[in-house]
Amino acid sequence: MTTEYRQKWKCQACYCKMPKTGNMDTPAQASDCIQPVQCNSPEINNITIRKTAPTSTYHNESINSDDMSLLGDTVYHDNTETDSLTKLTLNNLSDIIRQSLQENNERIISRLQSTIQKEINNSMKLLREEFSQVVKSLNDQNNERKIEIEQLSLKIEQLTMENESMKKEIKEIATMTQRNNSSEQNCKKIVIHGFAEYYREPEIDLHNRIHGLFQELLHVDLTGYIEDTYRIGHFRSGKRPLVIELISKRMTRHILNHKDWLQNTGLSISEYLDKTARLKRKHMRDEMFSARKNGLYAVIKNDQLYIEGKIVNLEDKPHASSNSTDVTNEEKHRKKPDHDNFQENGHTFRKFRTTL
Repeated sequence: MTTEYRQKWKCQACYCKMPKTGNMDTPAQASDCIQPVQCNSPEINNITIRKTAPTSTYHNESINSDDMSLLGDTVYHDNTETDSLTKLTLNNLSDIIRQSLQENNERIISRLQSTIQKEINNSMKLLREEFSQVVKSLNDQNNERKIEIEQLSLKIEQLTMENESMKKEIKEIATMTQRNNSSEQNCKKIVIHGFAEYYREPEIDLHNRIHGLFQELLHVDLTGYIEDTYRIGHFRSGKRPLVIELISKRMTRHILNHKDWLQNTGLSISEYLDKTARLKRKHMRDEMFSARKNGLYAVIKNDQLYIEGKIVNLEDKPHASSNSTDVTNEEKHRKKPDHDNFQENGHTFRKFRTTL
């Protein structure tokens, strides 16, 4: 008896006390159905199995006592058959288990694949919906930006037009302001033509001669009225025009109103005209002479041209600007600058002196 067998051996009393779970659930079978007994252990092989009684009613007298075994009805089974059956059942069980496991694995894999595919499809669907929503919102925002850009472009165009108009207005206002300032300054100036000029004559001697001239011919005392005096143009001869700037407009108007008293004296008095005013006056004179040639009554009065008693605006005529530009171009190409250009460049013929 081996050691393993000794360890697994159980006595018959203990084995009988153990609950029988082998064939409790099997239905009852007929007594004449003899099934092969599978012996799983050597102890079971020694169990005595009673033979079934013969089914025939007659007594078989041919049976002798010699045919009966001395050991009774104990049947001994061969272990080789039971071992082969056990091996077959184990192999079948292992194959069945392996096949069932393989089928189960395949089933699990297919379920996992279907579940993963469903999740992927759902996530892709959600991503498509989110992407479509994002694209839609971006398109809406893009359309809004386009509308805003169009509105801004319209506003920019309006502002540009307003800016251009304001620039023109500012230029016109600046021109008008400059004209008003120049006219305001020039309205206090008079020009004496034909007044003798001496080389490096002191200013006080010049003022004394001016006072004596006006006192003798116009009976006007200019003491304290003279602000400044200077000559126009370069020294060529001894009779350059003399500009006298007074401190009173009323005295200037009074002298200009009585300038006729200097007739037949070789002297003449006129109002002071700057460069722009001279060009304007020249154009007015040209228009006046052309109107008179056509038999119309034309006269210049208060720096305005009157034709047949109506004021003529020379700025509306197209040739006014061209004529003025021609004159300006001629004066620009002169080799010798005049007194106004000297004043613009900071060079002046004026001499600083104390006011009398």
